[in-house]
Amino acid sequence: MPSSQSSWGVYRLIKRQVPELMRDLFGLQMSVGAIIGCQDSASAAIAEAVENARIYVKQQPVKHADETGWREGVSRSRVWLWTVVTTRVVVFMIHARRNADAAKELLGKWRGVLVTDRHGAYHWWPNCRRQFCWAHLKRTMAPSGWFVTASSCGRSAMERIPWRAVASSNGC
Repeated sequence: MPSSQSSWGVYRLIKRQVPELMRDLFGLQMSVGAIIGCQDSASAAIAEAVENARIYVKQQPVKHADETGWREGVSRSRVWLWTVVTTRVVVFMIHARRNADAAKELLGKWRGVLVTDRHGAYHWWPNCRRQFCWAHLKRTMAPSGWFVTASSCGRSAMERIPWRAVASSNGC
């Protein structure tokens, strides 16, 4: 991740605190400038692999996407960690927005099946190619008493879907 994207690391340290951590843990004397230089070098070293991973996930027949936010920096501005997961590769993206533009940047043109929650950022993906996460569906249905088991729920839903109509709508 380029140093311009985040001033907080995995330990939630601002860059000014990292030299002290490096001294205490490893006995290394480093300046803040050296820390930034290391971040930039690491980002450059993995840039091609990250781009290949982004291309790979966009081409997969099934992918799961989600996003989570947090406050960052002195201004405590909201940022979002977007995630797309496939059977072999996971891609993370930090973005200032939680909207369809950010989702499109991560996922590309619709291809395959996308598994998500019901967040509106994914509404551009064709309905017939979108699966809602079972955990979210279960949480929604369980209080109503309608949800019994995933298999009985799925079987019942599958029997009620007019598949020919679904296949001809939304580009499917």
